[in-house]
Amino acid sequence: MPSIVPISLIDSAVAAPAIEAAGGQFAGMTSWRRRTRRVAVFDGRQAADLGGILRQPETGFLDLSCVDVPPMPVLSAALILRLATATALRLDVASAFAAAVAERFPELRPLETKMGMALQEAVGNAVLHGNLELKTAQRGNLRGLSEFAAEMERRLADDAYASRPVTIGAVRGRSQSILWVEDRGRGFLPPEPRGIRLSAAGGNGLAMIRSCTQGTFFSHGGRRIRMIFGEG
Repeated sequence: MPSIVPISLIDSAVAAPAIEAAGGQFAGMTSWRRRTRRVAVFDGRQAADLGGILRQPETGFLDLSCVDVPPMPVLSAALILRLATATALRLDVASAFAAAVAERFPELRPLETKMGMALQEAVGNAVLHGNLELKTAQRGNLRGLSEFAAEMERRLADDAYASRPVTIGAVRGRSQSILWVEDRGRGFLPPEPRGIRLSAAGGNGLAMIRSCTQGTFFSHGGRRIRMIFGEG
């Protein structure tokens, strides 16, 4: 019989039926030691301070504007956040999540800047190229940039794109920590590590991530990136 995961209410403006609907995402969601998790919910369409939300004591956080999706993964995550594409574009997710990880694990404070930089690129890729399915080539010149921005606005106006979830997690190890980001796009074939290089032509997100981490790995058809941070 699946465990019942308590739902904590952060935003008092969230209606009770929405809280009840969210519960289905967390049925059976426990830690690797089978302890029940606490999950906090918030309305990403109204939230203004993601950092304040992540300072709550819960380990799981759900933006209700992307509730109609498969259950959150059962992982040994020390911190896990799922939010809608539109919310991720509006708020400074990378800085807020990196700060929350550093606050929970003070020994990781020296890595907060690098974690934030890597997350900025990973979340940006997940949102723009994963969930919104936009192509980098569109930004090659001024006209392309204008078309890119217009197409992004069109897709954000479509709830099928805007409510797609981005899931971000942090896993704490003995000598290493892992941050991961997963989107719900079509995926892609990741390049070989030796093929990731800084280029004046742009498209340097993966190179930036690689420069901030001890290792970068892709799974789930390119929809999930794991970023390894060491403490040495």
